[in-house]
Amino acid sequence: MPEQLYDPVLAPFIGNLFELMDEGLVEAWLERSAVVEFDAGQSRPLAQALALIELLRRHPVILSAVQVLAVELDGGTQWLLTDSLTHARQLVDAIGGVEVGCHPVADVVHEQFGGIALLGTLG
Repeated sequence: MPEQLYDPVLAPFIGNLFELMDEGLVEAWLERSAVVEFDAGQSRPLAQALALIELLRRHPVILSAVQVLAVELDGGTQWLLTDSLTHARQLVDAIGGVEVGCHPVADVVHEQFGGIALLGTLG
């Protein structure tokens, strides 16, 4: 994630958090930080930090490096467990799949696999 999205003063605190977020979460953060900055009259670094805290409160799964991509492939939905969304998305694109969502691991295991799933490799 390009550092120009956030004030450089936040860089040591943000680390790789934006690499763990999908575009929807980044957009939500940008929108919330703009509201705090302009409507509440806060400085940009404070607004961005507060917006990030709010986003993490609402989506704690961001702090987990492991996520699940739902992918349409060969007429069905496949569930890809990954510690790198960037790499997984590149692989999905290379094999002709289409990403349809990014989900917390626990939700997918519970909802799609009845509480237990068998892992295999792809690629």
